[in-house]
Amino acid sequence: MAMSKEERAREDWIYENEPHINGLTEGQFDRLPPDERDRHCQILMQVPATVLGYWKTCDLSVCRRAKQCRGFLSKAQIERGGYNRAYPPCTGPGGRRQGEMLKALDECEHLFDAQMHPLLGKRKSGA
Repeated sequence: MAMSKEERAREDWIYENEPHINGLTEGQFDRLPPDERDRHCQILMQVPATVLGYWKTCDLSVCRRAKQCRGFLSKAQIERGGYNRAYPPCTGPGGRRQGEMLKALDECEHLFDAQMHPLLGKRKSGA
């Protein structure tokens, strides 16, 4: 069944105005370059990685010092392949922890604000 003009306009408004991820609307997110989209997804997936305690055995010292996931895939990891670009490096090559993280993400909804900003790991402002 085809949408009416009003229904289509409403769908377009939602696409351009409702929060989607990290304070971006779906339209803004879709217009980002692929590397920036991946980075926003990695920020989102750092929350379940933190909750699951992956920072305790992380190869990145920044994560261990902060006692939470702060990792992003390096250019070398991206070029080498085998990593899912939407996940932090603690997910591992081939996404071996991906299932655990998705399950934990469902249980972590209370750790996000209304615009899907993670409440864990707020960065200090540079002021």
